[in-house]
Amino acid sequence: MKRRLAAAVARITITVGVLACVMGSGCASAPGGEPFRPEVVSSTKAVIYVYSPVRGGLARRAVRVFMNQQPIGTLSPGQYLARTVDAGEYLVRVESESSMVKAVRVLAGDAAYLAVRVPSAGKPVIEEPESAVARDQIARTTRVAE
Repeated sequence: MKRRLAAAVARITITVGVLACVMGSGCASAPGGEPFRPEVVSSTKAVIYVYSPVRGGLARRAVRVFMNQQPIGTLSPGQYLARTVDAGEYLVRVESESSMVKAVRVLAGDAAYLAVRVPSAGKPVIEEPESAVARDQIARTTRVAE
């Protein structure tokens, strides 16, 4: 009886520890992939980064990303996509259970950063943070293979 009680207590302790680790941001890690490296582009091109910041907890909802109605990839929290483009205006759309579209305008030599967040309930949100904030956030993500 004592052995069964000790084994049950051990299982509960391990389960609580694992749940605490998963729910806390300290144990959350970005999905595997190549770490962030800024794109090297010619002075006649621009680059658009679409990223999903690393988040703690159990929320791991992926979003599909489209640029000018063309699919460019799927993002999970902790990942980013980079696309080298000509100067101009682009429509970036993200979809999960619903969708959101954001227009972004880039000039030759520019970089645009779009942060995608998916609340546990509701539609995805595309934000355009200041470059310094975006570079700090995207540095903790990994690139989605093309």
